[in-house]
Amino acid sequence: MESRKHDKLPTVLIGAPIRGREWVLPDYLRCIKNLDYPKDRIYLYWIINNSSWLVEDIFAEFHQKYEFGYNDILFDVREYERLKPNKRNMIDWRRNNDRYLSIMRNEILNHGKQKNVDYIMFIDSDILVYPDTLKKLISRRKEVIASLVKNDNQHNENTNFYNFVFIPNGWDHVTQRKRIKREGIIKVDLTGACILISRKAYNNGKYYGISGGDFGFSRDMANAGIDMFVDCETKVYHAFDKQEFYEDKKQGIIP
Repeated sequence: MESRKHDKLPTVLIGAPIRGREWVLPDYLRCIKNLDYPKDRIYLYWIINNSSWLVEDIFAEFHQKYEFGYNDILFDVREYERLKPNKRNMIDWRRNNDRYLSIMRNEILNHGKQKNVDYIMFIDSDILVYPDTLKKLISRRKEVIASLVKNDNQHNENTNFYNFVFIPNGWDHVTQRKRIKREGIIKVDLTGACILISRKAYNNGKYYGISGGDFGFSRDMANAGIDMFVDCETKVYHAFDKQEFYEDKKQGIIP
């Protein structure tokens, strides 16, 4: 009987491009494992780019432990060129970074299309989800919806840096900072970081442009007439700062 109930739940591919961040990856994977959702309805796919052997070992160990619980677990290794940022080449570095993040995110989109999943969920490697994050986002019944992510010190309640953008004056004039009430579900023009994308949406978009490709995907959604939302009630922990993360972990306030 329980298995039949599971069969009616949407299938979800969870994935992300991965580069470095060895210090948070074990907790990142632990939080994904702890999602309150049937594992046989989840596919996992990560693309590891230009990272140390330690990163590959972390994912290999996770795969070995849990491969029989999930519908499928896969991680691929890439060696896309990585520029080292400095004051002279920041523009080139950003373009290079955006380009390869877009390539990898599109590979994940294509993998989801091949599996014909109901949803694709991107969870960036510095995002720690709570057990109910996936269920909450699915329950909102939106084509594209993201958790609220604070792109700043996690204890700064006065910040205006979040994972959404408003573009009121056309796509050539991006306005990132706009103070609004962060309550309920808000319609936005651009978002990412921890985002749930329906089959209808992922079949109408691809990643390209700035913000690791989020700009291009969001623009495609607008062109397709698909609204994007951020769920301010479904929060996650952003491991924005390494030292802050370690302190919060000691105090037991990460997921």
